[in-house]
Amino acid sequence: PTSSPPNSPATSPQLELSALFEGDETLSFARAGGAFLTMYSECFNATLCTGGCSSHNSKDVYLWKLCPFQYAAQAKPSEPQRVTLLGKWSGWSTSYLPSIVTPLSPVATPRALWKFDEGEPCWDGPPRSVSVELRCGTVTRLERVEEDGKCRDLML
Repeated sequence: PTSSPPNSPATSPQLELSALFEGDETLSFARAGGAFLTMYSECFNATLCTGGCSSHNSKDVYLWKLCPFQYAAQAKPSEPQRVTLLGKWSGWSTSYLPSIVTPLSPVATPRALWKFDEGEPCWDGPPRSVSVELRCGTVTRLERVEEDGKCRDLML
């Protein structure tokens, strides 16, 4: 058996990802500088409460994992091996509406979203899904998670 040479279509994440952006004029800035392509092989983890931690909802603490262009998942800290798939990468979107994650966002400016769909089915509900609102900053991290209806999570 022969292996693929470096940077061949079979081994180059950048080549595979460029196909994701083909024909997507909504967020052409992502293609221009490739700013997000460097995140392809990274995952971001956080231990957060849905809706923010307080003495009233400390039972809602989860381990969250976001792997850009791949998947989003969660697990309870007491059972980190029982991972729930929240969704698989499904593409880009934009939003002009305020969200529960960023309620004071200016509505005149479109905000970039990553979409993750086809997660595990919810009990008596739809398959799980996640929208991730992107913000520029000095540190790349998963900062906040909210549930927007049954089995639909929003991340910032």
